[in-house]
Amino acid sequence: IKAEEAVQPEPKAGMESEVAFPSGNLTLAGTLTLPASGRRPFPAVLLIHGSGPVDRDENAPGLKTDIFRQFAEALAAAGVASLRFDKRGVGESDGDAAPTSRADLLDDVRAALDALRAQPEVDGARIVLIGHSEGAYLAPIVAAADPRIAGVVLLSGAARSLGEIRDARGAVRQSP
Repeated sequence: IKAEEAVQPEPKAGMESEVAFPSGNLTLAGTLTLPASGRRPFPAVLLIHGSGPVDRDENAPGLKTDIFRQFAEALAAAGVASLRFDKRGVGESDGDAAPTSRADLLDDVRAALDALRAQPEVDGARIVLIGHSEGAYLAPIVAAADPRIAGVVLLSGAARSLGEIRDARGAVRQSP
C-alpha cells in the first residue's frame, strides 16, 4: 500500500490526562478525558464500574473490553468530559480489593466525584453519574445525597434489590 492510500486514523476527540486523588488513606488513580475543543467548562460524566477487580476501563482479569475508554472517547466527541478510575487495589490505585465494603465503594465514588468537580475544565453543576452493574447500585445512593448531580444513567442494573441478590438461600425476601 502506498502511503497516500493508507487509512489514516481519526484524530482523537479528547485529551487524556492521568489523575490521582485521595479516598480516605488511599490514593486512587484514574483518567480524565476532556473534549479536544469546545466551550469550557464542560459538562462531565463520572463512570462508576461494576463488581470485581476491574480497572478504569472496566476490564476484569481475563476480560478486556475497554468499554469505559470507549465511552470516554464518545463523550469527548460529544463535548462532554469524563473521569474513570481504577477500583481500590486494582491498576494504579492503592489498597486491597478483597475486603472492600459497600461503604468503601461509596467513599471511593464520592472521592472521584470531588476530584472531577475540582477540575477547572469541568462544570460542577453539570455532572452525570453513569453506573454499570454494581455501579448502578452506587450511583443512585450518591446522587440521592448530592443535589448537585445533574443526572444518573444506570447500565445493566439488577431488577431485584441487593438484599435479594445476596440472600445466600436464594429465597426472595418480602418487603416490609
